[in-house]
Amino acid sequence: MRIRSSFLALLVVVVVALGCNASEGGAPEEKKKLALLIGIDNYEKVNDLDGCVNDVQNMKALLRDKFGFEEPSIKVLVNEQATRKAILDAFQQHLIAQAKQGDLVVFHYSGHGSQMKDAPGGDEPDQYDETIVPQDSRLPTVYDIPDDSINSLLQLLSEKTDNITFIFDSCHSGTGSRGAGKIRKVDRDERTPPAPDTFTVGARGVAEGDEAFRPKDAKYVLLSGSASDQLSYEYFADGQANGAFTYFLVKEIRAATGKLTYQDVMDKVKGNVSARYSSQEPQIEGSSRHNYLFSDETSLAENHVLTDPIGQDRVALRAGAVEGLTAGSLYEVYAPGTKTFSPPATPLARVELTRVDAFGSEGKLVSGGPVEGASRAVERRHQYADGRLLIHYCDLDGSEMLRKVKQELDTVPFITAVTEPHGYHLLLAERDHHIATEGSDPTEISPRVPVADANAVSLVVEQVTHWASWFNVLSIDNQTSTADVDVRIERLEGGGTRSPFDNVDDIDADFRVGEKFQITVENKTDKKLYLSMLDLSTDGSIDLVYPDAPGAEEILAPRGTWTKELETTLPAGRDEIKDILKVFATSAAVNFSFLTRAAVRGDVPADSNDPLTQLLAQAARGVSRGIKRVDTESWGTTMAVIRVRR
Repeated sequence: MRIRSSFLALLVVVVVALGCNASEGGAPEEKKKLALLIGIDNYEKVNDLDGCVNDVQNMKALLRDKFGFEEPSIKVLVNEQATRKAILDAFQQHLIAQAKQGDLVVFHYSGHGSQMKDAPGGDEPDQYDETIVPQDSRLPTVYDIPDDSINSLLQLLSEKTDNITFIFDSCHSGTGSRGAGKIRKVDRDERTPPAPDTFTVGARGVAEGDEAFRPKDAKYVLLSGSASDQLSYEYFADGQANGAFTYFLVKEIRAATGKLTYQDVMDKVKGNVSARYSSQEPQIEGSSRHNYLFSDETSLAENHVLTDPIGQDRVALRAGAVEGLTAGSLYEVYAPGTKTFSPPATPLARVELTRVDAFGSEGKLVSGGPVEGASRAVERRHQYADGRLLIHYCDLDGSEMLRKVKQELDTVPFITAVTEPHGYHLLLAERDHHIATEGSDPTEISPRVPVADANAVSLVVEQVTHWASWFNVLSIDNQTSTADVDVRIERLEGGGTRSPFDNVDDIDADFRVGEKFQITVENKTDKKLYLSMLDLSTDGSIDLVYPDAPGAEEILAPRGTWTKELETTLPAGRDEIKDILKVFATSAAVNFSFLTRAAVRGDVPADSNDPLTQLLAQAARGVSRGIKRVDTESWGTTMAVIRVRR
């Protein structure tokens, strides 16, 4: 997990149209869908990064599989391809030159951000332009691409179409801090700036809005990985580096069924990111945040992966580990163009994955066939990977106590030490004669343990194994479920309905101690579901919010809703805490009471034959998962995050 500092809360900028025009005298013309995706891990003159190419490949697969972008219309520049000239030429030739009114256009940049001196007479109060950093930038005659140039390109593009999405996964200003990895930011370029790019509109480009990378007065929605005074992090999943915000943004969009707005998806993205990084709170603002994603009401399909035949009995899937695929998972394959994958739609074949690479997979036909090119595969049974907690020991050579702790934890099969100061889940360090435990950001998540305590080693080991269980339970998810539910929060005193952090201008969209609120869960399916809710608190506890008693059952009627009134509290000695309210919807009754804090220490049911119960039990214990293949159609999850302050 790697730090990415924020530029004025800018991680993703999205400028979205409110509609599109029909051709005169007939049916509306079909929208063209254009995308330019740029990811740079390997730089010519500045430090390299990890995960930027993964971000771009993940976004490419999303646009292709979910929104129907055709391969020729998606231009990708990675690493040495992404020079300054190549980026600017591609923007003008692939996007501006081809776009027509109503077309959908996406620009995604993942890499370093920085600043450069503003030209004399410029418009920056601090005399610096915010920039993106091409692969060859900082060579003697090559400079960053400043916000003035980006805004001018956007102005030219907006004259052609008003369906424009800009995504920036980079850093521009802010102070780096200790955390689980590298920062996507390089130092300012203090050289005298060159003349403005020749395409710049007007003497000084277009007027900027509150954020540098969007024009003033544009109809827009702004999605950012964190608030302006916070840092943004990278998330490592299945051995792959990704931007935390990008990873969960793509994951939630992939899981969506039916039409989805930016606000809908951000509610869940905020929960996933904030649950893992206490100091990072994704933001959303803008007049278009309730528009459909990419302003597309027609192409959104249920989650699937494009699939092609390999001979008579094998297939290739156009997705891999970056998108969460795992060897041993079972897929059903439907005809090309299918958008819903429940009856009356009929699968043509069943496929089991045998090999999963970063961006592609292969599988063998279990039944049915043959498979056509560009068929659509839907996961029906997921092979869950063993959950491992990754730990980095800070200055191990300088702490005898840390060496003793590591010796004990090295014997735990689900905990692994990492030598590099990035890609970890927890960091252990000796400070002021105490052992401190940090999460993926610099927040200390456990009480410090005095080195002089005779039981120091066992106390630290207990803390770490407890957190391994907590994160394992948090990570249990199902992105392909047909057990679809929504969750929303309503403040009962002094406010109306809103999701946590719903208003970017009100970062205190949270609760004080003693406030009452109501949580509502809606069943979006035509079948009854059993409802359970866990409260995973950032103090490490896990409580069963509902049902009220172990073994009790709550049935959520088809298309029905369930509500419960709650009151906020804080543990003794804490001034602030976050609660992740995780909802499980299942087609059969499941007893979740064993997941409460006391049970996390290992008291789990031993006699259950239900694969989901066994999966959760093993996650709670943090052990290797003997039951790995779990039916994905019979259960689903969603969550909401609340913050409680004194």
